[in-house]
Amino acid sequence: MNTRSIVFGRHAKSSWTDPGQLDIDRPLNERGFRDAPVMAGRLHLLGLTLDAVLSSSATRAIQTAQAFAATGQLEVIQIPALYHADADAYMEALRVLPDKVVNVAIFGHNPTMTLIAHLIRAGQVGHVPTCGLLIADCTIETWEDLRWENLQFRSFLAPKDGV
Repeated sequence: MNTRSIVFGRHAKSSWTDPGQLDIDRPLNERGFRDAPVMAGRLHLLGLTLDAVLSSSATRAIQTAQAFAATGQLEVIQIPALYHADADAYMEALRVLPDKVVNVAIFGHNPTMTLIAHLIRAGQVGHVPTCGLLIADCTIETWEDLRWENLQFRSFLAPKDGV
């Protein structure tokens, strides 16, 4: 059995400056561009080195994921099915990972990220803020074996919590 880690992340703060812009195309705002690399740095300080970074196809999620991918010179894998998806879509995206991946981050949206936090931490994480990260560990042989009940809460990080 292998111990693997998953970082469930909500995208950083997005811009609402263009009211005619499609939701999927909204980019990060100034605060979002500031918070994402800071949170990637905090993850790095925890000693968690990512092997893969997955993201919803929304611009703000991709831009957030890119800050985390940059720490390991990784490419962001865009998964269109994660945009407006339920928790099971995130689980399915993880179950098809190659088994060489040990640590992965997956970025998406609320309310799904808060629901995932509740599934893993049984309501002890009230709300996942923008750029909030929930880290969970599991001991499984292959990603195909991943289930919600396999996940053990490790940590929750939010930008307002500081370093």
